[in-house]
Amino acid sequence: MYQRLRHLCTVGDERSLVELKVMTEVMRLDLEQPSKGNRRTGLHYASSMGHMDVVLHLLQCGSHVHCVDSQGNTPLHLAAANNHAAICQVSSYTFVRPFNTPLPPVAGVPLLSLWQEAAR
Repeated sequence: MYQRLRHLCTVGDERSLVELKVMTEVMRLDLEQPSKGNRRTGLHYASSMGHMDVVLHLLQCGSHVHCVDSQGNTPLHLAAANNHAAICQVSSYTFVRPFNTPLPPVAGVPLLSLWQEAAR
């Protein structure tokens, strides 16, 4: 099941996002369950591929940006290494805010919505 979750994070298309939402919201899978080999989570895969919608969904579901893979990389490292600037902005902000605090709105608009629009 977790292998499928990580695969959906890698693909990142609309159909995969729908299935991912079912897995995370209905089935309540543990988002921090890493792969056995490289110890990467779904957020690692989505960040490295630049899938903003998937990254935002995982963050809204409580995925941790502080998880490190077997080489010591966080999702932010992988996004930066693959030139995904918008993912880096989201991950950087999430990285420095206190754990489990909501993202603040900007001019009344939720910050995640602004980043989502900027990434399109």
